[in-house]
Formats: sequence, C-alpha cells, structure tokens
Amino acid sequence: MRVIGYVSALLAAVGALVWIDRIAASDDSGQVTLLVLLMSAALLGYATPRRAWLAGLVLGSAIAVANLVYVTLGSARAHPISPPGAGGAATLLLLIVPAMVAAYAGAAVTRRRWPSRSSAGAER
Repeated sequence: MRVIGYVSALLAAVGALVWIDRIAASDDSGQVTLLVLLMSAALLGYATPRRAWLAGLVLGSAIAVANLVYVTLGSARAHPISPPGAGGAATLLLLIVPAMVAAYAGAAVTRRRWPSRSSAGAER
C-alpha cells in the first residue's frame, strides 16, 4: 500500500509540474516551475528517504520528456526552447541535478529528525 501511495504522489507531482510548465506564459514561469520541482522532490524525499533517487530522477526528467513529446508531436509551446528542437528539450535533463539535491535534502531531514524511521525502512 505504501508503494501505491508513493507512486500516486510521484505521478501527481509529475502531472502538476508538467501542467504548470505548460500553462505558464509569464516572465516568472521558469522560477515557478523550478519552485514546484524543488518542493515536490524535497517532499517526496522527506516522505520516503529510501526512494529519494527515484523522485529526483523522475521529477528532474519530467519537463525534458514532456518537451521532447511536444517537439515530436509538433505541439505549440507557451515559451520557446533554445536551442530549438530535440536538442533544446534534451538540455532540460540538467534539471535532474537540482531535483536530486532537493530529494536528498528532504531525505536528510527525515533521517536527522527520525533516525529510527529511516533505518527501520531499510530493514523491510
């Protein structure tokens, strides 16, 4: 049951992240998207420290994958990618780095706050 809850939360975070990136048309849209990315990754890392790597990897690559789909399908973007095309979308894979840092920061808070909670999960 915990795995289903975690996967559901991860998919909801990916959906929210892609949706916010897709609809944002202001000058601050990149910062808002990054804030959602960092908060989602940190919360998922906090919730399940053993799977912090998964949250960082999936959330960090979600925008890049979505943009690759947009480029492939020829869908209009709210803001242009530079460089244009699949190369520009692939550069968004760099968002894996801040997502991983945020996820492991959330995991570190859990381990520091409840040392027995993170070690008890490792035994299962």
